[in-house]
Amino acid sequence: MPGIPPTSPVAPWHMWGSSKTITLVQGAAGSATAQTLQLGRVNYRRPETWSFFMAARLVDGTTNAGPANEDLEVNFQIIVGVGRSVLRTQEQGQNGWVRMLWSIPPAVHPGGNLNNLKYTTVANSVPLQDGVATSTEKLEWIVAQDIQCYAQVAFLRVPPGNSVTVEVTSFFAPRVHVRPDWFTEAGEDIEVNEAAKYLGTERGGT
Repeated sequence: MPGIPPTSPVAPWHMWGSSKTITLVQGAAGSATAQTLQLGRVNYRRPETWSFFMAARLVDGTTNAGPANEDLEVNFQIIVGVGRSVLRTQEQGQNGWVRMLWSIPPAVHPGGNLNNLKYTTVANSVPLQDGVATSTEKLEWIVAQDIQCYAQVAFLRVPPGNSVTVEVTSFFAPRVHVRPDWFTEAGEDIEVNEAAKYLGTERGGT
């Protein structure tokens, strides 16, 4: 119909969440890190308030006999934007927007770790006051028109030769999704008057 952008051949939310695996192998030369490709991609064509769900679990790997626990972290990062503005949560030396940490006992299969699965619907802001680590806020939703999400996996303190496979998951959904322009005036056929249903032209987003 004239004036309405073409719709995507699939439902918009097919990109709003996914699960991917990352395999990380500790080499002989210091720390090891790996990063997922895109976990989630929202292109909604209008600003919205979004809830989120982040999860990670260890599914495989090898660890040696010690002597200390082996620390592994997963940092979820996002890139958010409204209109022409974009903000990236990743900064040098800064924890993730959502951070999860495992301390794996020596010679224990990572997938058998007692605290294997971790998940949350809350993130922590960065400290809002320099030098005060507790000056953070809880974040239960974000405001954005466009969202990209990815995850980084890193060994923090681990001997060479160890490996781990981590499954990371992210889901996004709008907190409220009611539009008054969905409802046509009395007697109008919603199929005929499709243009009135999407006055915000958000059709065509993914």
